[in-house]
Amino acid sequence: MLDSEPVLEQLKMLAIDRDEPLIGQGNNDDYERPKGRGKWLWAGVALCVVTSATWGAYKYDLSFDDLTSQATTFAKSEADTIAPVQAVATPTAVKEPTVISITAPAVATPTIVGSGYVLSEREIGLKSEIAGRITEMPFDIGDSFAKGDVLVRLDDAAFQHELSIAQSQISRAELTVQQAVLELKNTQIDADLTRKKVDRGLAPKMEMEQADQQLALREHAIVAAKSDVALARLQHSQLADQQSYFTLEAPFDGVVVSSDISVGDLIPSGIDGGPAGIMTLIDPSALIVQVDVAESNLGSIFAGQSGQIALDAYPGKTFDATVVAILQQVSIQKGTVAVRLRFDTPPMGVLANMSARIEFSPNT
Repeated sequence: MLDSEPVLEQLKMLAIDRDEPLIGQGNNDDYERPKGRGKWLWAGVALCVVTSATWGAYKYDLSFDDLTSQATTFAKSEADTIAPVQAVATPTAVKEPTVISITAPAVATPTIVGSGYVLSEREIGLKSEIAGRITEMPFDIGDSFAKGDVLVRLDDAAFQHELSIAQSQISRAELTVQQAVLELKNTQIDADLTRKKVDRGLAPKMEMEQADQQLALREHAIVAAKSDVALARLQHSQLADQQSYFTLEAPFDGVVVSSDISVGDLIPSGIDGGPAGIMTLIDPSALIVQVDVAESNLGSIFAGQSGQIALDAYPGKTFDATVVAILQQVSIQKGTVAVRLRFDTPPMGVLANMSARIEFSPNT
């Protein structure tokens, strides 16, 4: 059997020196071994012993029994000298959680827009109550007028003839009344003479009865004549009232914005002429803007809301306005609702029917 000293030397080289500091320990006497590593250390030692024994047996031709005996003796001696590893819990400092404040980004308020036109709160279509031919039209499109000015005059020659006939009928009726009164006076004189005769017995009583009948007839004639006068005057008055139909006057101060008629034209009556009339008049001091706003924005529109109006005629400029009315009807075709606004300060030069756009934010 070969000397076993070389094998023992090899095993000692694998032994752990307890006086040598562990890796990472340095001179710190308080160093604590990692928890749970003892069993793995022993497993490593055993593996090294077996490996060395196998290699020694091969190199030095040792028997298996000798090799096992030497390895067992070495392992026991090392086990007596190696202190068991103690697991020591090391307190760990607990960090306070970091609070991160997240601020939601500001949400931009959507802008509501609409488009429409400048209108006038006072706008009418001038109509004629009667049909007639135009003889005078002092104002044309774009002309300004004052309240009471005659805008259109119609031919009233035939009317004046009828009016004169009505006046003559009054005169004849009044003349008839005068004649009836005169005849009554004469009849009254005759009746007085007849009464005297009857009283003296110079005439029969029958003559007195006839005289009274004549007086009654004359009085009735006067009443009928006066009634004819009243009727003639009424007819004349009714006819005279129609005289105003031949002159169309301005109902307010304004401007003529449209007209499809001229002197010499024969115009129909208001009933036959339709709702548009023969001439369109507006009051430029009462301009408003009517715009169409999407139905989905109806809940964000309210009376008194402010907005800015942009007119195509004044690029780069805006005019402050306030909502005055929301029409209570939605357009089925467009899905919009009409909103009316009034200028806070009416701008100079703004005309009816100008194109307009409106922008305003909800709840302002």
